[in-house]
Amino acid sequence: MKDRALGKVRNALGGILLGVVLVLAALALLWLNEGRAVADYRSIKELESYTVPVSPHRVNPENEGNAVYLTWRAGTSDTLRDRQFGIQRTALRMVRTVEMFQWKENRPSKREIEQGVLPTYELVWARQRFPSEEFLQPEDHQNPPMKYITTTWLAEDISLGAFQLPASLLLKLDDYVPVDATNAVPTIPESVIHNGGDLYLGENVAEPMVGDLRISYRALDPQQISLIARQFGSTFDTFVSRDGKVHAPIRTGVHTQAQLLSYERSTVKAITILLRILGFVLAFAGLMMIFSPMTVLVGVVPVFQRVVRFGLAMVCLLFAGILTLLMISLSWFAHRPWVAVGIGLLTFLLVILMSRAFKKPDEMAVQLRKAKLEARLASRREPDLSANPNSPAS
Repeated sequence: MKDRALGKVRNALGGILLGVVLVLAALALLWLNEGRAVADYRSIKELESYTVPVSPHRVNPENEGNAVYLTWRAGTSDTLRDRQFGIQRTALRMVRTVEMFQWKENRPSKREIEQGVLPTYELVWARQRFPSEEFLQPEDHQNPPMKYITTTWLAEDISLGAFQLPASLLLKLDDYVPVDATNAVPTIPESVIHNGGDLYLGENVAEPMVGDLRISYRALDPQQISLIARQFGSTFDTFVSRDGKVHAPIRTGVHTQAQLLSYERSTVKAITILLRILGFVLAFAGLMMIFSPMTVLVGVVPVFQRVVRFGLAMVCLLFAGILTLLMISLSWFAHRPWVAVGIGLLTFLLVILMSRAFKKPDEMAVQLRKAKLEARLASRREPDLSANPNSPAS
């Protein structure tokens, strides 16, 4: 019993320490995230102030090193070839995607393994080989090596009017179209089945076996490109702001300069919101771990334990919200004071709501005690008529 009690104390202390670490990590993440967001917005504004539209018909040396905006058709005469499977296409980029039918291990946690829980296995299609030699039960779940892997081909000569589009910017585009492999003539020794517009290496498409491969192709064809980048000779490079932030917005299709910058801001905003949510979740989880011993103290009565857990979760949610807003306001205060003031007011309102939430149970308890006391005093003042035989009622 004593060892069991000591074990519970150790677990509780370990949970509290881990909770403190999570809360500190959440605060650091929120602080750094807001600083990153402010720096990103400033660098985009700097990019906007330096960007000038250029003509696609000639390279102006006066714009060397400056940020330029250009929209034009990206074209190439290069033919990209996969000689193994006989696929070729005139494109800016072509990708061969290879998937293998193989075993996947669903490994239980370390504690579950110690308790005797065995891993489970399933057959799936995956682009990367799962190392079956590292499985807990590799005997009946062997994955052969992948004979062919996913590969990318890039055109070397891509014209954008009088300019050349570098591979570093081309890799940021992903507006692919599927490539039909129906007429492909493979040069490999294995038998290849044409499965619709894709290829299949195996005996039966309907009944795949471990080691079977299915191969598909997609390409980025010549098309209209819009970009903002630093002019570097007759090609382009990324724009680096004074804060060291790197920008080179590029998209397929016709987009104005304002639209490209708006897309950049939207990306920064989305990342900022996601990291704020992550910081809030980490703070909430850490606070729950710190105050979790409170539920152990009332663990004898399950009903009380559920009530305490629910109340604790609500309190931790409020505290996590306050900490999140406080860190956001503190981080923004040095950069945008008015935004920080607004967030600070919202935090103050949450604090007021929390204080009222704590006061209400106390007020209700006082009212209840007062009502009980008045009832007792009233019962003492009233005579007991039933015990008096000389009363008028008798």
